[in-house]
Amino acid sequence: MDTNILGLLMIGNWTIYEMRKMIETNFTSISSSSLGSMQTAIKKLLEMECITFSEHVENGVNKKVYSITTAGKRKFFSNISAPMKYKEKNMELNKFFFLGFLEKEAQITSLDSYIKELYQELAMLQKIQESVGDSTQFDEEYLVMLQQCGAEPEILNPDNGKTPLEMIEQIAQYQLATLHLGLAKIKFEISWFEEFRESLHKNKEVPQ
Repeated sequence: MDTNILGLLMIGNWTIYEMRKMIETNFTSISSSSLGSMQTAIKKLLEMECITFSEHVENGVNKKVYSITTAGKRKFFSNISAPMKYKEKNMELNKFFFLGFLEKEAQITSLDSYIKELYQELAMLQKIQESVGDSTQFDEEYLVMLQQCGAEPEILNPDNGKTPLEMIEQIAQYQLATLHLGLAKIKFEISWFEEFRESLHKNKEVPQ
């Protein structure tokens, strides 16, 4: 959660509710959008002086707008520079692991329910894909929008020889690839579990 919040604050200055909405809309498959989890992470990042905030009243409501600090940028780049590790522990799969304790009818009911959830997740990811498209090309209007949101100099004035638009396109390339990976994984799971369910009906060998 720390890296997600810091990454969002690299792109702009946001309230916790704006960040939660972005997570729900764009990458809920790789991050929890739990307000409690976000509040815990924000509290820790504030204590570490990785983020700061300003307050203002809007329509009678007091709002905290968070931004990233120099220390926060160091932590963010340190986090994303570390090699990725395979870490995918779906604790719900412990039910699948022990599903053989149930009668076949209950097994199939459980599998049907999980397959239904997988299709719902697929529909959500496809909806995101439709909204963002497959292009990583951006224009000056998008750049102005980022400036207005408070994007950091690492994006707006990169010192790596790239133009701001080239930097944005480089960042977007990996964000789009993450979406494609999520789609591929969910489609594989659907295929595997449907084949497994079918094997129960026909007493065939379990799919490998």
